[in-house]
Amino acid sequence: MQIKIRAKNLNLDEKIKGYIEEKIGSLAKFLSDIQLARVEVAINKRHRKGNVFYAEVMLEIRGSHFYTKEEAQDLYAAIDICREEMIQEIRKFKTKMQDKRRGEERSWKRWIKVWRWRK
Repeated sequence: MQIKIRAKNLNLDEKIKGYIEEKIGSLAKFLSDIQLARVEVAINKRHRKGNVFYAEVMLEIRGSHFYTKEEAQDLYAAIDICREEMIQEIRKFKTKMQDKRRGEERSWKRWIKVWRWRK
């Protein structure tokens, strides 16, 4: 999986970059078909009290993509929340695909039963 990291209004040092690669790279164990992960981290300066960090993560796989965006008072917390949201999205996608596959198997099973009965 290739990870592209982009920072706005923020200096991206090796510590932050390594943390992002570790957290987002661990998503590959949930879904092995991930081709590209785009991560954008930034400081949102439009708030009255202090800085608010946000993180956006977009995963691209064959035929689909997943997107999350989260804000938090800490950059690391925003990345962690994004990762948890992405895990939920991946699990929902995998469940939907399993249900679709099971439905197709059921229809084939019914067809085979009817075909055997006609013989």
